[in-house]
Amino acid sequence: MQTKVTFSIALVGLTLIASANTGTKTQTYSAEVDFKKTNWQHVASLPQFDSSLGELKKITLCLDGHVKGTIGFENKTNCPTTVHTKLESKIHLKSQSGFEFISVLPSAKRSIAVSAYDCIDDFGGKSGRTIRDLKDSKSASAVVSGNQLSQFVGKGTVLLPIQAVGRSSVSGAPCLKSYTHTFAAAKVTVKYEYNPVPEPATMAGLAFGMVALFKKRKKS
Repeated sequence: MQTKVTFSIALVGLTLIASANTGTKTQTYSAEVDFKKTNWQHVASLPQFDSSLGELKKITLCLDGHVKGTIGFENKTNCPTTVHTKLESKIHLKSQSGFEFISVLPSAKRSIAVSAYDCIDDFGGKSGRTIRDLKDSKSASAVVSGNQLSQFVGKGTVLLPIQAVGRSSVSGAPCLKSYTHTFAAAKVTVKYEYNPVPEPATMAGLAFGMVALFKKRKKS
């Protein structure tokens, strides 16, 4: 009977350490840039992964990009036309060395038919428009690999430049008077996935189980 008990205890200790080795944990950090008029640059500062916590398995970066703003135009030709508007910003997430991890292109498009020039530059009436509350969002993610991994490991911070470039446009007539007000925002998230270092209690369980197993073998 005693032999069966000690053998069971050994199995418990081995099961505890196996569970600790296969359980994956995650750490997630984010940084945001509020809406600013393009073009802008910002450097996001995020905590590095502390390798004393365990074995790093995967790093995932996510970029959420947003654009909003206003477009106004006036058709100054003597014939009706369809005007194509595009409120757009390309948002880049890079490393300090200039390597591009991700880019997104939020874009709000609108096509509007207007009459010939009404001789009033008011961005309204029959020949013009003012389009407010244009907005769009895009997201993308990427897994960090290769020689880019090292900058994410340590006990300090990793610096990630973010750049928003305005690409808004108005087209559709040979003579157009127009303006664009483009604002962009971004959020960058880093997720670390790792196998944690076994806790002291787990190690004690393993040691106790191994001792019990050794005693069982010795008696047999």
